[in-house]
Amino acid sequence: MDYNTQKSWEEETKKDKENRPTLENFLTFFNEQVRTLEIIDKTKGKSEASKTPAGKKQEKKVALATTSQEGCVLCSKNHQLYRCPDFLQLSSADRLKEVKAKKLCMNCLSKGHFSAACKSSACRRCQKKHNTLLHPEQEEKTATDKKSEEDASKKAVVMHGTQETLQDTEESSSVINLGRKPTSCVVLSTARVIVHDVNEGQHKCRALLDAGSQSNLITQELVDRLRLKCKRRDEVISGINRSQTNVGKTVGVKIRSMNADYEVAIECLVLPAITERLPQVKINTKLICLPEGLSLADPDFHTPGTVDILIGAGLFWQLICKDYIQRPKGIPRLQRTLLGWIVGGELLDASSETPRSFCGLITNAQLQAQLERFWKQEETLEKRSLTQEEIECERQFHESVKRDETGRFIVTLPKKPGVKLGDPGNQALQRLYSLERRFRGDPALKNAYVQFMEDYETQGHMSLMGPGPDTSTKVEQSYILPHHPVIKPDSTTTKLRVVSTPQRRHRWEHR
Repeated sequence: MDYNTQKSWEEETKKDKENRPTLENFLTFFNEQVRTLEIIDKTKGKSEASKTPAGKKQEKKVALATTSQEGCVLCSKNHQLYRCPDFLQLSSADRLKEVKAKKLCMNCLSKGHFSAACKSSACRRCQKKHNTLLHPEQEEKTATDKKSEEDASKKAVVMHGTQETLQDTEESSSVINLGRKPTSCVVLSTARVIVHDVNEGQHKCRALLDAGSQSNLITQELVDRLRLKCKRRDEVISGINRSQTNVGKTVGVKIRSMNADYEVAIECLVLPAITERLPQVKINTKLICLPEGLSLADPDFHTPGTVDILIGAGLFWQLICKDYIQRPKGIPRLQRTLLGWIVGGELLDASSETPRSFCGLITNAQLQAQLERFWKQEETLEKRSLTQEEIECERQFHESVKRDETGRFIVTLPKKPGVKLGDPGNQALQRLYSLERRFRGDPALKNAYVQFMEDYETQGHMSLMGPGPDTSTKVEQSYILPHHPVIKPDSTTTKLRVVSTPQRRHRWEHR
């Protein structure tokens, strides 16, 4: 049990200290806990929605890698530390000093955690747990080397997001956008579509066409604007680096093309946000050289804007038409779709400002795996007959375990009857013969040893055992311990100490 459930169980058992809790009591308590958590989970969404100020969007990142929106900790301007000109002008040693002084993570250069708990990628040069900007460099560098380092550092990407583990789940691995060159960006395909609200009213919104997603997504803000009724659905979506998000709602929405007579109804998972504004920087359309008279699906594809809907691979390939315009290398391709012509691909020299790289993909947890876990939980366990030793263990548990008034368990040391200790007599004799040979050369050691053993026998720590059953000392079990001296001449209290060695193995010893 987790900590809170265990705490509640302990408080429940203290109410009736006289009677020991039974399995039936525990199952009743456990079922009550489950009902309570289910009620809390159902009302959690409503309570959180009421606390959110009107018009304010929740800044949540789902299934994507992006950077924080906080200001620079060095110059307090509106950019990240790894983009700060003052920080980039410093040497790697001075950068490291600044990071330590600000108590930042040495791996992603952000606050709130340290490199040991950081989920971001490691150094690109040595693969160690520090940022590429903090990689040690030689002090003597030419001006060209320093400029190359600054250009490369501007492309460092800080990846954020929690990583959990979802076992037995098949996931796709499609990267839809990855900046690779210092002076290029990747244009993602977007389209302007018309969506219908609950009263069949029309609203314009922006959709991202993503062939790497298995699901369609819609923002909570657009659902509220359309006043659509959502349905309950528990599902897990998995993104880059296996980061996962729980989805609790789904909604059906009808979309229509702005340039053609095409309409389709799709089902979308509802999320607080899909991604940040796309494109991340304004694109110079003169570099693309768009043909005249081309009906674009998104005339403002070059201007940063919010994404309201994500169209996954299920509908994406149905929208693609056979017509396309192939462009030279470094210029995005033009592809005709049922929503209009879309623009997508790598664009060189897109902007003077280097965009932050965005990487997004979404996959669904396989329904088959969820059903398999469900059936495993519902399987009837076969009754297994206990062995004689297991029966003895249960009997000893019921007889030796009890609880006091404070609820603490009292357990007696278990003793197993009939254990054969073995017969180390021959080893003990060989050790004794070795000691006697040593005593012949060191009478002082012999006298001290004999005196110690006689005192040991006088105190009752050992007794004399005869070789047969007619001895005066009769015990049910006995064990002969070999021993040897440990001498410390510089000791002020005990210069000689006899140490027993029962751990020595012999072929009759019970293991």
